Amino acid sequence: MYNGMDLKIPPEPKDLKEKALNEANSPRWSFLNKGAVYNVYVLSSMGLPKYLWNYWKPQLKVNSFKWPVFLKAVSACEYDVHKWVEGNETWEELISNVIIPVIKKAVEGKYPLWPP
Repeated sequence: MYNGMDLKIPPEPKDLKEKALNEANSPRWSFLNKGAVYNVYVLSSMGLPKYLWNYWKPQLKVNSFKWPVFLKAVSACEYDVHKWVEGNETWEELISNVIIPVIKKAVEGKYPLWPP
């Protein structure tokens, strides 16, 4: 049952963003395109998904929202997450206009998740 969610915008995880940008420009990762490096540092389960899950966990659990579905929902926002990392989309825009609508679609069982 969907109980409605009022997900608040968490503080911006600037450390995740900075790490992804630094690594994407590092010679160590020159064999991958920047988007792939962003995915390693930001979209992996220990990056942005974990950060958001921990912030929103009480509301997500009320809706019986499971981690694997949450991970899929956040991963569906890859294009916009890359825009945020590169400074072409604000944190507020990413969360309010993209990630929260995609999560709400997933909670309601509406697919495809993206675009929001």
